Amino acid sequence: GLSFRLPSPIERDERIQVTEIRTADSGKALFLTGDANLVEARPVAQYTISEAVKFSTKVIDPDVLMKDVLLTAMTFTLGKQKVDQNSFINRTALQNQVKKKTQELADKLELGLRIESIELPVLTPPMDVQEAFNEVSSAKGDRETMILSAQTYKSQTLPDTRGEASKRIENAKAGAKNKIAQAEAE
Repeated sequence: GLSFRLPSPIERDERIQVTEIRTADSGKALFLTGDANLVEARPVAQYTISEAVKFSTKVIDPDVLMKDVLLTAMTFTLGKQKVDQNSFINRTALQNQVKKKTQELADKLELGLRIESIELPVLTPPMDVQEAFNEVSSAKGDRETMILSAQTYKSQTLPDTRGEASKRIENAKAGAKNKIAQAEAE
């Protein structure tokens, strides 16, 4: 059609890059897990515009709203998680769950966005409890070391002990035969 516009207060020309990958970084925040542990995380979402009309007309600033949606999805998802003392939290599974929940919320709000990926560059226990997690991890490592040491000792001494027991049994049998032979001879 014709490519002219009315002056600025009446019409406005806004060009939206729908192929551009945008980033929403919510910053570091503390989250409470389902088993009442604190987790420090920094979720980062990468998204593209899937519907330009919704993106530009439904909300005033969808990029700012996207950060809030990301924090909401992260809070919801971590609220159902339990912290595993061995591996802390499965980062890949958590990223997939947060991506799914973020997309659900963005669709519900009709933001016209498609979530491409969720990254968690920071996912740790808070510094106050980091030492406790390290102690648990260290204790489990010490336990594994002791188990391996005991298994090594067992594998080294058990054959020797069995050999010694067999030797004593054979000596006892030979001694018994000698005494029987001596008794019969007498």
